Amino acid sequence: HFTKWPILGTYVWPNNFIGNTYEEEMNYLSSWLSARISWMDANMFSSCPDFGIAEEVQQFAIYPNPTTDMVMVQGNELSGSLVTILDFSGKQLLSVRANQSSKMLDLSSFSSGVYFLKIRAQNGTTETIKVIKK
Repeated sequence: HFTKWPILGTYVWPNNFIGNTYEEEMNYLSSWLSARISWMDANMFSSCPDFGIAEEVQQFAIYPNPTTDMVMVQGNELSGSLVTILDFSGKQLLSVRANQSSKMLDLSSFSSGVYFLKIRAQNGTTETIKVIKK
């Protein structure tokens, strides 16, 4: 990098650290990454506030997850439930009514990414489960 672009010791926006040697740059990067990983471990996922995705015991199970094309949804309260798949922005991509305690969903036409499977049971409870499409 510094051979191709001789900017060692020179401010380049938006860098907040300017090392005068390659070793200083590497030490800063290593320290920054360690601090960032520690922050992420302390502040993400298990300690985050509620994002509207149920953290209690789930009534429904999906598998396989991640999936490449088909996903099975199962649960005692699934029959009669409305099953909806949303993309990351909340846009509804698929909505079907389950007529028994298991439902196979075809995701083969979906792009790879993260989706949310929202199940609204007949008793009024709603559960949202993250689905990863490979």
